[in-house]
Amino acid sequence: MNSRKLIIIVSLALFGTWLVFVIGPVVSAETDYHLRTSGINLLAVNKPVWFDKEEPRLIIPGIFLDELIKFGVNISDQKASEEALKNSVVQAAGTGFPGSGKMGYYFAHSSHPSFFSGHKPPFALLAKLRSGDLVFIAYNGTKYGYVVTGSKIIEPTDTSFLDQAYEEETIVLQGCWPPLTTWKRLLVFAKRLPGGLWPAVALEPAQMAKAR
Repeated sequence: MNSRKLIIIVSLALFGTWLVFVIGPVVSAETDYHLRTSGINLLAVNKPVWFDKEEPRLIIPGIFLDELIKFGVNISDQKASEEALKNSVVQAAGTGFPGSGKMGYYFAHSSHPSFFSGHKPPFALLAKLRSGDLVFIAYNGTKYGYVVTGSKIIEPTDTSFLDQAYEEETIVLQGCWPPLTTWKRLLVFAKRLPGGLWPAVALEPAQMAKAR
């Protein structure tokens, strides 16, 4: 085998690996979303969001998200941030905790920048959220509810939203935009629900997604 053929084979193998381990999870998330919102659920069982969560978690029924949250990560420490992002949504140290009345900043991968992550990118479907969608956080044994108020796309270097004044307790969810790139950042804003706690009824994720 000459060197040219070897280079072609290696290149194709690397491209195939990229398709499977980087693009694959994003396509899987999109496919799962469309199947579930169409009433087809081949691989998973919808769970109502009214169930006990002792560990800190972010739950967004409209996009079928239920992910562990790592609280208090120093975002200026790149190594710590990258480690936390491997298997969780990250809450930035120095921003508000649920119930604090302050702005809480949460970020996660929209796609994975490296091979063999072993974990679906939590915010692959973040752009599907619309005003009125519900977001829930389980924290320290208490469940908090928020409602999406809007979104915007910003430059990666734009951190002005961190210094912005918020009249109500707000969470900001950030992912890369568009997925599979790090070109820009997508921010989704949600304010705390009146009463601020978990709803007293069971909410089926598929029903919530289809009703939007």
